[in-house]
Amino acid sequence: MANLLEGRGVDQGTVKAVLDYLGKGVITEGGPRAGYQKFANGLMIQWGKNVANSANAQLVTFTFPVPFAASPIIASMTQCPPNLWGYSFTYKTYLTATGLKYASGGNTGAGGSAALYWIAIGAWK
Repeated sequence: MANLLEGRGVDQGTVKAVLDYLGKGVITEGGPRAGYQKFANGLMIQWGKNVANSANAQLVTFTFPVPFAASPIIASMTQCPPNLWGYSFTYKTYLTATGLKYASGGNTGAGGSAALYWIAIGAWK
């Protein structure tokens, strides 16, 4: 990137500082089910997938791959096999720095599983 900006009136010290700052992030992937990225400014983003058979409504406890410094902000969605339905939702009171509890249900138990896809954003320890 620095080579693209050379000779174009851009302060090279600023370019180097930005590239050094961005380069301080660390990424570790745990495979298709979970991963995380920590940034030098203290931000951490985690993502993953959790699968639970959900023929009957149940409370599922899930632990983040890496704990946050405090409860993160989380977004999630449920995916089910074709012609089946399912749901999942996170209980705000059960969202902590180390994990969450969510309700899972639907008619997927006999014909498949509901998958909870999630992304969490917060500060790392």
